[in-house]
Formats: sequence, structure tokens, C-alpha cells
Amino acid sequence: RYVHIINNSEAGIYCFYSHPTIEHSLIKNNIGYTAGGLLLEWSDPIVSYVEISKNTDTSTGAGGIRAQYSDAQLNFVTITDNESEGDNNYGGIYGSSSNITMSNSIVWNNSDIAVYMDQGSLNATYSDIEGGWTGTGNIDADPLFVDTSNGDYHLQSTSPCIDAGDPSSPLDPDSTVTDMGAYYYHHETTEYSGSQITTSTQGVTVGTVEITDAGTITDLNVAVNLANSSVSNALYYISLTLQSP
Repeated sequence: RYVHIINNSEAGIYCFYSHPTIEHSLIKNNIGYTAGGLLLEWSDPIVSYVEISKNTDTSTGAGGIRAQYSDAQLNFVTITDNESEGDNNYGGIYGSSSNITMSNSIVWNNSDIAVYMDQGSLNATYSDIEGGWTGTGNIDADPLFVDTSNGDYHLQSTSPCIDAGDPSSPLDPDSTVTDMGAYYYHHETTEYSGSQITTSTQGVTVGTVEITDAGTITDLNVAVNLANSSVSNALYYISLTLQSP
């Protein structure tokens, strides 16, 4: 947990008959003969909140992750800008006789082939996979990283990966629906107290409150005063509609 594995001359992490948990870590700029970033053989790791980037495979493995006879769980992982110099060009993920589960993750801009599974499966959901992948909530869209040339793989405010993760996952620290990838985008919130909308016994007055601050509404508090001295046992219907421009 919380480790940086960078600039190694073999795979960043090699798992052999092991079951590690890898969290909140960086695997970057490693060069390996069969895998650049993460090499799995007969292993079942849990990988969460990990960036795997700019790794290189010099043979017929994969730049990002190569799994052989392994069942890996990938959650909130960003696999990007990895490459394979072999003939097959498996830049992102190469699985052989392996079953990989992936959610809330991004596989983007890896050399040529994003994912290749040989006698195995990738069960991906709520992930952004270049070229597309069948699964609930998956998308195929530029994640709009902040600055790929300088290795900043946080999300821009307009990224399609924001709030696009599995809605059943725990909320992000900013109390919004989880994002895809290793780094969540923090929504800035602004406290706002708008105009009052009033009603009377003779009819309804409709009011509009305009919010001009950029950002996302995460909490909306509505105060309704039903005090009326002349009407008793009345049935009140109250509705609130939020409209975006």
C-alpha cells in the first residue's frame, strides 16, 4: 500500500503463486521481458486505486498487465500509455488461461491492443475501455486526463469517467457517485441560499432560483412553511423540479 514502483529493468511487480493486495500505488516506467507493469502467474491479486502507466514489454507479453493462470480483481485502476515491443502489441492487458474481474477502471491509450484474453475471460463493468468491451456500464470514450505528456492521469472536469462508476460502490470522498480510474475528481461545492418561493390559499406562485456558480449540487435543502390560520385539514401538494440549461 502507498508504494511507487518505478524505473525497474524487470516487471514492476511479479506475482508467483501469491495472493497479494495492492492498493493506492503507482507502477510506472518499468521494462520487462514478458510484462512491463504487473506479471501474474498462478496468482490471484486484488488491485485497487493503482496507476499502471508507461511500462514496456520487450517480448510477447503485455506492457500493462500479463496474467497467466491467474484470477485478478481490478478495481479503480488506470492502465494507460503502456506498450509492447513484441509482434502482438498487447499494450494494456494480456490474459492467458486467466479470469479477470474489473470495475471502475480505465484502460486507455496503450499500444495497439487494449485487452486480449486467450482461453480466459475479462468480466468488466463500469469501466472505460478503449475499443469497447461488453459489460454493464462500460464506455469507450477519451477519459480526458489532465496532462498525459507529463504523466498526470487525474481527470479533467469534463471527463466522461466522472460519476460514471458503479452506483453501488461507496461514494467518492466528495459524496458523489464514484468515478472511474485510480484518481477521483473532486467536485467543488458552494453553499447557496436562494430566493424564497411562496404560495397562498388563492393559488400558487411559481418562482425560479438561478444558480450561476459552476459546480455540482450535492445537497439541496428545501424549507416549506405550511402555516395557515384560515385553512384547516387541507391537502397540500408540493413538488420541486430541478432543470439544467
